[in-house]
Amino acid sequence: MDEGFERWAKAYGVTPANSPKRACELLGCGHDYFYKLVKLGKITIKKMGAKSVVTGENIYQVLRELPEADRAA
Repeated sequence: MDEGFERWAKAYGVTPANSPKRACELLGCGHDYFYKLVKLGKITIKKMGAKSVVTGENIYQVLRELPEADRAA
C-alpha cells in the first residue's frame, strides 16, 4: 500500500484486521451505514474463524473514494 496508508494507519492505530465496530469508528459512521457500504460492495467483511474483520486497507480505500463536499458560495 502507499505511504499515505502507512501514515494514516500509524496515526489512528489501524491494524491489519479491524472489527466492524472499529471500522465504524474509523469511518465516522454508524452500524446501519456501515452495512449499507457492505451491501454496496465497498466494504468486504472477512472471517477469521468466527470473528468478522475488515482490513485496514479496505477502510482506507473507502475513505479515499469519498466524494468531495460541495462548497457553499
